Amino acid sequence: MASEVRAREAASGAQWRRDRLGLRTQGRLRDPLAIGIGIGILVLGWTSWVGLGLDLGDGDSRLALAAAEGLAALGKVMGGWDPTVRVGPLGASAAVVGLVGWEGAGWPGVVWLPRLVAMVVLALGVGCGVGRVFGKGMGWAVGWGLLGCLGGVSRSPELGLDVGTAMALGLFTDQLLRSGSGWAAGLWLAVGFVWGGLPVVVLGLVWVVLLGRKGAYLSGALVVPSLLALGLWSGWALATVPGQAWAVALLAPLREPMGWWTVVAALGLGLPWSPLAVLAAGQRAGGAWSEGQRQLVAGWAQAAGVAALGGTLLPGFAVAGTSWLWVALVVLGVVGVGKGLGQWGKVGAWARWLGAGLCLVWVVGALPVMVVLAVRVAYYRELALLVAGLATVGMAYAAVGAWTRRSAWVAAGLAGVSLGIVLAYAGIYAPERAYRLGQGPWGRAIGQWVPPRETVYVFHDERPALMAALGRRVRRLVAPAWLEYLDAPGPHYVLLLAAEAEHWPESAPAIERIRAFEDGRGTVRVLARTVGENRSAAEP
Repeated sequence: MASEVRAREAASGAQWRRDRLGLRTQGRLRDPLAIGIGIGILVLGWTSWVGLGLDLGDGDSRLALAAAEGLAALGKVMGGWDPTVRVGPLGASAAVVGLVGWEGAGWPGVVWLPRLVAMVVLALGVGCGVGRVFGKGMGWAVGWGLLGCLGGVSRSPELGLDVGTAMALGLFTDQLLRSGSGWAAGLWLAVGFVWGGLPVVVLGLVWVVLLGRKGAYLSGALVVPSLLALGLWSGWALATVPGQAWAVALLAPLREPMGWWTVVAALGLGLPWSPLAVLAAGQRAGGAWSEGQRQLVAGWAQAAGVAALGGTLLPGFAVAGTSWLWVALVVLGVVGVGKGLGQWGKVGAWARWLGAGLCLVWVVGALPVMVVLAVRVAYYRELALLVAGLATVGMAYAAVGAWTRRSAWVAAGLAGVSLGIVLAYAGIYAPERAYRLGQGPWGRAIGQWVPPRETVYVFHDERPALMAALGRRVRRLVAPAWLEYLDAPGPHYVLLLAAEAEHWPESAPAIERIRAFEDGRGTVRVLARTVGENRSAAEP
């Protein structure tokens, strides 16, 4: 009798949740979910377009420079092998270079476009997996949660996030929880090795062992694709690069420090959804859930635990751990708040007031900054006012919804916070940071004096961000005298320090200065070329 009562309560609660939250998906334009999806697509397209114009950091610039050299087992940066550039992202960026030409390697789209594709695949794959268990509405919500958080719009390794690794581990988790240890999960784990190296495979296999679920075990279909990928890549690398470079590339993560900020970074990347993961972790939050829903949430929670411990305690596992933990926290947060807002009693109250609290924190932190920015900087005025308006209206909706028990209003407030974070990062923070700290303006100013098909030679260590911003191939030579032994006919373009230009050796080919450049910190670079006819200028 008790079980029948609980079943009737669960059925009525499910019907109430669909009615209150408007999650009936019948393809109607007036459906709140359809409108929210349309707004999300527009914001995603806008922020993606903004991302294509952002300057690259040093890590991303290494990838861009290596992509200009073409596909290889290891990346080649400025003429030398770089074990930190893996074959997965290198292949994706090299494909973009093949479309735009190697002279466009400094273009940020070489790096950003593959990550955008990986983000869309991650959101669609994980969203569809969750939607098969929780319903289409929840699947769309999880997809938007991954795209509409800080990590979804940044797609940058500055905080330890690798989008390709997150895609591989996220879809590996989804396939294993739904289909068991089959070939689909094994193939995604192999993609993770190609993109992120051994830490991805180790974390995935450790989670399979600790999961302890029927159908999830160390099967041949799960392990063989990764072993095959390792063998093929090793054979290719040993045939083309020194064995020492192959060993360094394979074991390089073990030399990196432990990621003590893994959990903090993942929580920040998952805002505003990551703090809401506590709602899914609670025992009482799953009272009206089916067995399949509870198993799915438990599997993602175990994945989050493995990612947090592995990324924190194992040297070199920080990137893989942060990327996986970010996906897990967003999934748990969206599912937790979505199911929590649809329940009666204390669980629903906790969900409403926790959502309203997050909206309040965003208003307190963002509203004063946006108002000051709108008053002082005219360039960001419209966007700052839009973010401030979203924060204020979202907070009002969430507060009234929490007080009057209107769950849909709280959900609208959280959506406003999500849109505000995306707009503030992509439209204000990222371009301002690139303008103040990036090497793009300086590099483009130098590169415009070099013909597109020419190579720039340097004789000292340079920041990869500056070299990639040139938009030209770059080679590092040991000494100026090596210019005489190059296969390509002259003249050759060189980028020199002020001291190098002043003390140019007599044994090296003679040079003529083109222009000197000085950045905001007073650092001087001299662009010069060896004496000879400018053959590139005569080419059509």
